[in-house]
Amino acid sequence: MPRSSFRLAPIALALLCATGAALAQGGAIANPPQVRPEVDKAYTQLMAAPAVQKLLEAVKADHERSVEDLKLLTEIEAPPFKEQKRAEAFLARMKALGLTDARIDAEGNVVGLRKGTGHGPKLLISAHLDTVFPAGTDVKVKERDGKLYAPGISDDTRGLSVLLSWLKVLNDNKVQTQGDLLFVGN
Repeated sequence: MPRSSFRLAPIALALLCATGAALAQGGAIANPPQVRPEVDKAYTQLMAAPAVQKLLEAVKADHERSVEDLKLLTEIEAPPFKEQKRAEAFLARMKALGLTDARIDAEGNVVGLRKGTGHGPKLLISAHLDTVFPAGTDVKVKERDGKLYAPGISDDTRGLSVLLSWLKVLNDNKVQTQGDLLFVGN
């Protein structure tokens, strides 16, 4: 990749993560965002790479395990400013999937750094821990017609489970990124 493309790589990785999330759920991106031609070119090259195709297949293969994380995290109440229990569970999952130095910071964010080679920019990938539902809301996941329903399951608990899936896939496939990846549940 030419040197100027290194600056575009984090954008392409973010788009790749979004694409992987949609594919893992069996969907497609209906209205992809409009991007500059050079970003689109970098993304197209990235998506065509055999190593990336292998990772996307690994994300698909991790779907069932990821859904278990989704259910586990969804069923932990996380009303605004009271997401400590969900943060602790998310931290435990991050550590179990190989991010051993992850921690909860003073603000209650779960933060874990996956070190790169040191030759690229740091990329923050995050999803939020809290929901808008008050304490006492029934957050039990229910399945109907092959779909899962619960308050907060897609805003943004699915994002948390996708972060965990990508962490697992990157580690299982021994992917060494150029830049550091900062995984955050905020």
